[in-house]
Amino acid sequence: MNDKFGNATGRGSATPGEPTPSAAQLISQRLDSIPPLPAHVRWAAVIAIGSFFDSFDSMILASGLPAIIPTLHIGYAKVGLVISAAFFGMLVGAVIFGALGERFGRRTTFAISIMLFGILSVLCAFSWNFTSLFWLRVLEGLGLGGTLPLCATISAECMPTKSRGKAYAFSVGLLFACGFIIAPLIGAPIVAMLKPAISWRVLFCIGGVAFPFGIASFWLLPETPRWLAAHGRLPQAEALLAKLEAQARKLGRPLLPVVASKAWQPKATKFREAFSHAYWRRTVLIWGAFFTTYVVQYGIGAWLPTLYVKIGGLPPSRAITLAMIAGCVQVAFDIVVAFSVDRIGRVSLMKLSFWIMIAGFVLGILMLSVFHASSWPVLFLTSLVLAAGVSINSGLVYLYAPELFPTRMRSLITATGSAAARIGSMLSPILIGNLLQAHLGLVSVFIALGIVCIVGLVIASIFGVETKQRSLEDISI
Repeated sequence: MNDKFGNATGRGSATPGEPTPSAAQLISQRLDSIPPLPAHVRWAAVIAIGSFFDSFDSMILASGLPAIIPTLHIGYAKVGLVISAAFFGMLVGAVIFGALGERFGRRTTFAISIMLFGILSVLCAFSWNFTSLFWLRVLEGLGLGGTLPLCATISAECMPTKSRGKAYAFSVGLLFACGFIIAPLIGAPIVAMLKPAISWRVLFCIGGVAFPFGIASFWLLPETPRWLAAHGRLPQAEALLAKLEAQARKLGRPLLPVVASKAWQPKATKFREAFSHAYWRRTVLIWGAFFTTYVVQYGIGAWLPTLYVKIGGLPPSRAITLAMIAGCVQVAFDIVVAFSVDRIGRVSLMKLSFWIMIAGFVLGILMLSVFHASSWPVLFLTSLVLAAGVSINSGLVYLYAPELFPTRMRSLITATGSAAARIGSMLSPILIGNLLQAHLGLVSVFIALGIVCIVGLVIASIFGVETKQRSLEDISI
């Protein structure tokens, strides 16, 4: 709180002889001193559900592809383009919504992004040919691209410091991974029971449930106190903090000591600051980690059911089931990450993720080229190892990115990292489709993606900065 002269007073004010923190800085310090509360759980649940719809709607296409291909009469190359269509929209949407998040707040842009991809999912169900499906998926991708960076930003700015990683992994990270399971879990029986021309349309309509949730999320989430303070809306930030502190006292949970962080003052958002001497290494780190991780995540994830059908000779329903099992492995490893990320740290886990993915590709190459095993079990075994590796990084990069940058650029730079992921997500299916179209086989796919993972490992090893259990203000300044 401030006196009439603007000096910080009350809980968390500076001791004699120390610099007086700004009012905005004091808001952040008090926020870090609040213990875990039911309010944190509610907020985490809302953004987690948003992340679930993001992954669910992204993977609906993968579940429906075996039915879409004969219905719309498209080949390998066009399949790659359809998969990549949403990722192109995500690329643009991430940047747009990231910038809007800095200007208009995290909550509003989060809600709008979910409503947008929800209504577009329903419209995709009415596609009549390749072209219409392609462009509707591009538009749907605008909303999909904005959601996850905002989930990560809201989580970073609101969750308690000591358990920030665990809170994110158990909410956003876990439910995001669940979307990869639920989509094929729902898709498998629908594809099996309904005619191909109908089944995939039903799947897209189910994805439209995100629209009413997006409306509700605006009322279920508060604006983050850090964003309010950074934009001079101190009374609103103070009111929210007062409610949290009162709730802590009512529940008998003592407020933690206020720990002074490095001095800072609110500044305007300037994208070029990401390339300043203080931040360019972190920008390279985040863009590289996002890009390399999601090249594998969506390249393999989007193509896997179709590869089971075309190369493994499996029926579509069984192919989707096997993809779902790989998703279960990913969820299991997300739980492991949740328990370890605040102990082991972000950088060590990121490097471990790349090592596991590299091992998965080496396994696949050996099975195909040395042992000449080319049936669906090879794909399945490789996919399980890759799911374990990808699961660590796919959520970790979203936890890690907003921790590295200050409030004035947190949403925007996290969004540009997500945009780098979408570039990888867009290029990877096209690359795989063309490698297969050229009859170069799965070995060429595994080699190409393995090289990408090696690049990611090198970037993480050179530029990694540990952020576990540290105040956001101390990390980012």
